Amino acid sequence: MHTEKPSPSLIISTFIMFVGLSIGSAYFLISELGSLLSAVNSQLAHFNFEKFSLLGFGGFIGLCSFSVLTGAYLIGSPLQDYGQAIAIKIALAGLVIMIVGRIVGGYVIDYILISNGYQECRELIDMGPRHRLETWARSEDICEMLKSDGLQTQ
Repeated sequence: MHTEKPSPSLIISTFIMFVGLSIGSAYFLISELGSLLSAVNSQLAHFNFEKFSLLGFGGFIGLCSFSVLTGAYLIGSPLQDYGQAIAIKIALAGLVIMIVGRIVGGYVIDYILISNGYQECRELIDMGPRHRLETWARSEDICEMLKSDGLQTQ
């Protein structure tokens, strides 16, 4: 059975997409965790944290696997069956890490923030299908102040 070879422009655009998404997911994770560490080290009275960013590590792993697959095809040396099988397993591991990492990472971050004297302002959580932006504060009074400020501006 003979399969038709994809066009070079399709291969290039797919490779660029996978590399861009890999870099984007790593940047999103590193940026959010950097902001979180900065807020805790600076002992800010309150800050926001996007828990969706915890998907970034697994996403980076999975997308890098697809980047390698398309990159090898792009340079004219596609991976053999064994290499493709490994790349697919790594991509699936990235998917599992996205799911498990988001759950476990969420508990770890909650624990770290609570042990550093922060509490989650539950009434200020902004949650949607692809995000969960949490507000953390040093006290209930700060949460109440943020809540009342938010209600007055809306």
